[in-house]
Amino acid sequence: GGSVTVSGDYSHTFTNSVGCDSVHTRHVTINYSNTSSGSATACDSYSLPWGGSATVTGDYSHTFTNQAGCDSIRTLHVTINYSNASSGSATACDSYALPWGGSATTTGDYSHTYLNQAGCDSIRTLHITINYSNSISSSATACNSYALPWGGSATSSGDYSHSYTNSAGCDSVRIIHVTI
Repeated sequence: GGSVTVSGDYSHTFTNSVGCDSVHTRHVTINYSNTSSGSATACDSYSLPWGGSATVTGDYSHTFTNQAGCDSIRTLHVTINYSNASSGSATACDSYALPWGGSATTTGDYSHTYLNQAGCDSIRTLHITINYSNSISSSATACNSYALPWGGSATSSGDYSHSYTNSAGCDSVRIIHVTI
């Protein structure tokens, strides 16, 4: 009866079948299991050393057999930080200054990877629509004066211009070379 938790020699005296005291001695070796813990931090997921992966913050444990043949437990506290993905859109005339530097001169999707506050790669994507301004040139010849299409008149030869907003909402210029 009873139990032991330390290696050593343990004896018990009992009476044998002929009524004599007998001593039974056992050498007991106690092997110990191990418990260990650690922590890890990763972005989005963490590959556990014993296989599988962690995708949420928490404690992950695995039971294995140590060198002494005893069950042992390894526990990891895993902290998962998350990357961000965000998107937006913008419309501009002729070019758009990207918030991370550079500019867009054609319609399309523009992306930038940066580190967020948690230290994880994050992607910002902007869909940029580029509308274009117009520059239209023409010439006209008239006697004494020329009625300009935007109002007013030209009474001497020269270049006359007018700024307006085109159908895309961009500033545009109309230039007429008038010969009187």
